[in-house]
Formats: sequence, structure tokens, C-alpha cells
Amino acid sequence: MKKSIIFILIILFCNNLKAQIFEDICSTEGSPALKSAALLDFSDISGEPIKYVRVNLVFLRKDNGTGGFQENNQAHQQYINDKMNISNYYMANIPSGYDPLCYDGSSGTLSDSKIRFVYNVMYVDNTNAWKNQSSAIATLNNSIVQSNPYPAISVFYTEEETSFQNIVTNQNCPNTNTGIPSTSWTYLPTANFNENLQVNMRGCFTKYYWMMNCVVGNSYWGSPNESTVYGWLGAGRIEAHELCHDLNIIDIDKPNGECAQHLMMHNSGGYGNFLSPKEIADMHEALSLFSSRKYVLEDTYSTTPLSIPQNTTWSDNIRIYRGLNIQSSAQFQLTNELIIPSQVDILVQGASNFIASGATIHTPSTASTLDLIVQQNSSVTLTNSTIENCNVSVQSGSLTLNNAIIDIGNNGNFSVEVGSTLTFNSGTIQ
Repeated sequence: MKKSIIFILIILFCNNLKAQIFEDICSTEGSPALKSAALLDFSDISGEPIKYVRVNLVFLRKDNGTGGFQENNQAHQQYINDKMNISNYYMANIPSGYDPLCYDGSSGTLSDSKIRFVYNVMYVDNTNAWKNQSSAIATLNNSIVQSNPYPAISVFYTEEETSFQNIVTNQNCPNTNTGIPSTSWTYLPTANFNENLQVNMRGCFTKYYWMMNCVVGNSYWGSPNESTVYGWLGAGRIEAHELCHDLNIIDIDKPNGECAQHLMMHNSGGYGNFLSPKEIADMHEALSLFSSRKYVLEDTYSTTPLSIPQNTTWSDNIRIYRGLNIQSSAQFQLTNELIIPSQVDILVQGASNFIASGATIHTPSTASTLDLIVQQNSSVTLTNSTIENCNVSVQSGSLTLNNAIIDIGNNGNFSVEVGSTLTFNSGTIQ
């Protein structure tokens, strides 16, 4: 049952009235995360790299391996592949059409969110988790987190035993899906970097089975063929919608079906994938300031540096994906954690000052080192701070260490050129 992405998207939009009937409804836990200050202009993503977010799709089944999607079933595999491919297609191809009730158009539109999901598919036989028992899912999630070297958002596909028994096991075919609990839910991210995000998708397999075996050819629905019904499933939309919640985007709730072409329209009226520039900015902000950031691939970076041309203070824990260019006599103060790609530089130049107090600067991975470069009579002062996996080159100007640690790692180096100044009050260069 081979389906192309483009064909499915056409089906979705041309049949949106029918698609409304089969759409999932979602709920979220928590409130949008708040910041102490806006550190960056996240509305400008022109210099940002595409950010790849790790996601586990965990397809649950009963202990005996039945009751869910199967690895050796070609139709099941096509549906799962379409979930992955179409969700990323949505993130890379934002339409220009929107409902003014939910977005006033004042910031224009963006054609690409510059966010993608990197999927890992897992099949787990666990009856209690399959039945959507929260304690069993929590235990399973902890096991997945502990057994994987890289963090990922886990999406759990669970079922509701009564509806599964009625439709799949007993082969009953109700004309409506009202008996299939298809509510999905997730948590919004917080500033707790150790938090593990997850999504629960309920009734996905039962609904898939009902539509492909009960709705296809059913005169109640106008005797639709298999391709039409497959399009009504909306593969990938609910995944994109829920994962956007994990990036701090809330639902649009319009009871009369307004804003149906918006991705975050969450009730049975939603079918489209429009995201406003504000929503996209909020997601990039979450990938810098909130727990979502730990799921981004470690080698994600841009060669376009962030310019700091005026006095600036960063007091929040933050992960950035570009280098820093501190310049034009600016004073840049850092008072917390900075996670920065190893492939980029912290360049201090133009008689500027970089002051780190109580700060920790490190890369997402310890496999390689970043560069701290001091030029043009600029200064760097590190007080009660640590820089890890860093090459340091003071080409002109000064470096002052006050109870600070510079860890150059196994392959790094430390150099202070003639004419520059090193003031070592206390600390370690190792």
C-alpha cells in the first residue's frame, strides 16, 4: 500500500471536512515556560541552523506481541514511515494561508520552521503499558532513558482495551469512531534541564484498524476507497502537533472549527499545518532555554555567529547553536550556564570585554573543543567560572582568572602571545 507524501497531503486538504471526523484531540500538562529575560531575538531565525530533535516512536503491544503495529507488515510500515516523513514535511513546508482569527499577519509568514525530528522506531511488548497504565509507562520511560546514551522525546502509542476488543478482536464495525479514545497528551517543557519529556498517543492502532477495515467501502461514509480513507488518517499531523507542544507551543481552541488550517488547532476541526512566526520563534526559544534543548543533536550548529555589539547580560542557562562575536567596545556578562557548539568560536575583539562570573561554558559533547579568541586589545575576565573543552588564544589584550578553571581537554591548547597580558589570581589551567 504505497502512498506518496504529496498525494497524502492533497488528500488531507481536499477532504478536510471528512478529516475533521477522524482527527485526534490532545491535552497538555503544565503552563508555557517563562523566562527571566529575553536573551536573544528568537524571531530572527535567518542565521540559525536547522535543529534536529531526537524522538523515539514507541509502539506498544501486548506481552505476546499482538495488539499493535508489526515490523513485518508492509502496510503498517508504510503508515509509520508516512508519520515520520509527513511530520517533517509539515515542519519544512509552512503554508502561507492562515485564519486571521488566530494570527493577524503582522509578522508575515515563514516557509520553514527550521526544526526537524530525527526518529527512532521501537516496538515494546508490555501489556500494562499497552493498556495506557501510567505507572507502567513511567517505568518504561525511565528504562528507555537509562538505556540510551542520547536523550530523546518518547512518544508512546497505547490502546484502550475495550474498544480494541470490540473492533479488532471481535471484528465489530461501528459506523462512527466515538468508541475509540483517541486523545493524546503531552507535557510542556520547563527550565528543568533534567526533565524527561514524553507524549502519549492513545488508540492509534485501533483507529487505524477501524478506518482501513470498517470505513473503506462503507456506504455510511460514501463508500470511499482505500487511498481516500488513508488520507483521512492524517498521518504525521498529530505527531507534529504533539511534538510542537514539547517545544512550548500551546493549543488553539476554537469550538466552531475556526483556524482549522493551523497546526496547533487541537480539536476535531484541525487539518492544516500553518505555524505563525511567533510560534516558530517560541519553539527556537524553547530549544535554547528549556528542557527541550537536550534533545537537539550535538553537532547542530551554524557558521553565522551571534553578534554582541552593545552591553549585554545573559543570566539564564542557555544553549546556542552559533558562535559569539563580542565587539564594538561592548561589555558582555555571563552569569550562568552557556552550552555552545564545539565547531564555533567565542571571538572577543574591538576593545570589548567578556566577563564571566559564576558561569560554566561547555559544549554539548566532549568529543571536540571550541575556541576562545581574544583580539584587538579586548579583555576576558573569568571569576568563579569554568570553561570546558576549549582552546584559548590571547592574541592581544588580556585574560584574567579569579578562581577560574580552563579545561583545554586532551587535544586543546592554551597560548598568550607576546604583548598580551595573563593575570592569574587563582584557578587552574588543565
